[in-house]
Amino acid sequence: MTLVFAFPGLINVGMLLCLVIFMYAVLGLNVFTYVQPGEDMNEERNFVTFGNACLLLFQCLTGDGWSAIMDDAMINEERGCDPTPGDGGPSDCGSPLAMPFFISFTIFSFFSITR
Repeated sequence: MTLVFAFPGLINVGMLLCLVIFMYAVLGLNVFTYVQPGEDMNEERNFVTFGNACLLLFQCLTGDGWSAIMDDAMINEERGCDPTPGDGGPSDCGSPLAMPFFISFTIFSFFSITR
């Protein structure tokens, strides 16, 4: 009987987490789409498509290697990216916004879970 009474609250927390993941996935698609693949942000876990972004953020939500993913999103010229490609395309470098992005996602998602 306790599960029946707790179910609406679980739905509310789940929908709040879905909203947080949706907002951060859209923001991540705008900021980190062209980041060069690394060890942790690779062809499967990246911000290239919305589905991949949601899965990557769900992995970060569980706490599994989110700091390594954040480090891959901050790649710069010293680590091998090209800030000004010759063909005029977008740069494959990361952004210093990765640190506030992932830290704020971790804080907001954990506050949503513990609500």
